[in-house]
Amino acid sequence: MTKSILIVDDHTLFANAMQFLLHALDADFVTRMAPSISTALQMLSQHRFELVLLDYSIPPLSGFAGFDAIRNQNANVPIAFLSGLNDASVVAQALDHGAIGWLPKTIAGQPLLHALHLMLSGERFVPADLLRAAPAIPLSGREIEVAELLAEGFADKEIAERLDIQLNTVKVHVKALLKKYDTDNRTRFALAFRRL
Repeated sequence: MTKSILIVDDHTLFANAMQFLLHALDADFVTRMAPSISTALQMLSQHRFELVLLDYSIPPLSGFAGFDAIRNQNANVPIAFLSGLNDASVVAQALDHGAIGWLPKTIAGQPLLHALHLMLSGERFVPADLLRAAPAIPLSGREIEVAELLAEGFADKEIAERLDIQLNTVKVHVKALLKKYDTDNRTRFALAFRRL
């Protein structure tokens, strides 16, 4: 099933590379590019997109101004920021503003794929290193290892493979972590674990 993504970035080389990467990661990704907010608005009026990846610094409407322009015309389309800026306080503001996620322009292929699938399913995504770390709840060594990978968006099977433990063990840890942090899904757990 195709997933339509609009990349809004004034750096054509980067946008082209992102388009190529997304298609290589998942052939179901159908991407279009817009070099400006005005072009993006025009494309959004003509086509349906499941997700907008918006450059945080795109003139003349950088930051939240570009976000607001898109949101005012398309209230239901999820928007994630794409940025070279790695400032946890700005990321927190973006989430508070209604962004579904924050993707650093340096994000690698597989984490990017996980992030996109999360956001396309309606969950928020922020890389763990952009959230202020400080779990307030005591965790065992193994729970911390599972929690770190869980907060980065890895699936249970991938966590099991990375930690060389049984899948059922991971599921037990994930269930316990969600309960300890009083969260009902993985994204809320990541936000609670990293304490924005």
